[in-house]
Amino acid sequence: MKKIINGRRYDTEAAQELARDSASGMGPRDFHWWEERLFVKKTGEYFLYGQGGPMSRYAEAYGQNGWSGGERIMPMSLEEAQAWAEEHVSGDEYEEIFGQVEETDERRTVTYSLPLGTIEAIKRRALDKGVTMSDYIAGLVAGDGVKKAEKRTKYALLNMSMKQLDEELAAVEKRGAAYLPDPYLVSGDVNDFKAFLKNLAHPENFIIEVYTVDEDGEFLDGSDYDTVANFLKRS
Repeated sequence: MKKIINGRRYDTEAAQELARDSASGMGPRDFHWWEERLFVKKTGEYFLYGQGGPMSRYAEAYGQNGWSGGERIMPMSLEEAQAWAEEHVSGDEYEEIFGQVEETDERRTVTYSLPLGTIEAIKRRALDKGVTMSDYIAGLVAGDGVKKAEKRTKYALLNMSMKQLDEELAAVEKRGAAYLPDPYLVSGDVNDFKAFLKNLAHPENFIIEVYTVDEDGEFLDGSDYDTVANFLKRS
């Protein structure tokens, strides 16, 4: 991708790729999938190239009611590039890019093991607030403490067939665009949801999307899709 921003040229083909990261446990066929790559130009300027599916932060409006996958280039200062690398690469990779880190009493790089869903939630919330993941976590600890994340399963009814879904997923790979209709119904109670489905006229015209969110309604994991008939059998 090539882009001119504020009179400066940013070209992923001409620049050197330093690192990359992508949505954990997802592939390009998933509507929530995203990938980011950090580059440096011969001039020493840094920039981030990001791309994602029609339900990622890189989504773009498509037609009147649809969303398509999108891509974007974002210039970065050295400090911004380092902040991105802190959150997206290992300590060894970080030092390969920016050199050895000298520890101080004020700030120190540490490594913890966290569930993939938790990492993705922290990434999204930090991005929404315009801060690094480190600063976001530090803010939680400095405040009232960290609440245990609560996963909640959501059930959505989409007015499309499985065949149409397969076609739209294939379209993401072929032309980077997909149509995703607004949910006909969303519920957090599986029993109420099943009761509604049992009285649904023409269930063959609908599919079920199952996904999880945290206590703030933030998306945590990839979506699972099924027909109404199969969902009622296995639920």
